[in-house]
Amino acid sequence: MLRLLIGKSGSGKTRQCLKEIATTVESNPAMNCFFLVPEQGSFYAERSLLRQIEKGGVIQAQVFSFQRLAWRILQETGGGLATPLDEVAKALILKHILATNKKRFQVFAKVMDKPGFLEQLVRALSEMKNYCISPEKLASFLDKAVDEGTKNDLKGKLAEFVFIYQEFEAFIKDYEYLDTDDNLQILADNLHKAHFLKNTQIWIDGFHGFTPLEIAVIRELLLYCPQVNITLCLEQKYLKQKLPETHLFYKTWETYQSLLQMAAEIHCSLADTFI
Repeated sequence: MLRLLIGKSGSGKTRQCLKEIATTVESNPAMNCFFLVPEQGSFYAERSLLRQIEKGGVIQAQVFSFQRLAWRILQETGGGLATPLDEVAKALILKHILATNKKRFQVFAKVMDKPGFLEQLVRALSEMKNYCISPEKLASFLDKAVDEGTKNDLKGKLAEFVFIYQEFEAFIKDYEYLDTDDNLQILADNLHKAHFLKNTQIWIDGFHGFTPLEIAVIRELLLYCPQVNITLCLEQKYLKQKLPETHLFYKTWETYQSLLQMAAEIHCSLADTFI
């Protein structure tokens, strides 16, 4: 079941999550409780959870970010043995690809030696993966751009970026490296193997929106967990309105609509709790 805890800022959504987790821990010791928060808020969430639970510490209640949950599932299901790549390692691989294929580049040849170019490539690749755009899908956009007569510079940039993307993916596959940006995709693909999720309730708090990869993970959690609870910073009066893109709460409203659509697609029961 998908349960949405909806309320404006300061209404007590996080406090409600912590209270429910503590109650579940005390009333049902066999149930695992996972509290998913943004990476930067994990320490504060752990401290708040320990204060809420009267026992002072328990095993079945844990705080995760999406990335930490990916590592937890990989430890359980296998597949976490490949050497992970940090930002510096990815930049070095990209530098190797650029140097090895220097004669292939025309548009990027003018800027590839400038400071910051590698960092921009790393960020661009990360964005592609977060939004589920594979090299093949990006290449299909290139074909469309050619058909529509897009400007030569844009077509050239796109073609060269597709080549770099393809070479990067081939490199890490050949040398058995793990791009940390692939963790969420691996997580979504392997959640069905984590049998302990059948006895796990999820609380997700602190997010204004989710990337397509995070949505894919939530979708899988809904299929295998008895209940997933998600907080949204949104006033009740906006739920049935169509907000313009310039509205302050548009991003959260859009997330709400995406969650409703996803729940309908997988025939998941839905409940709203207003705080």
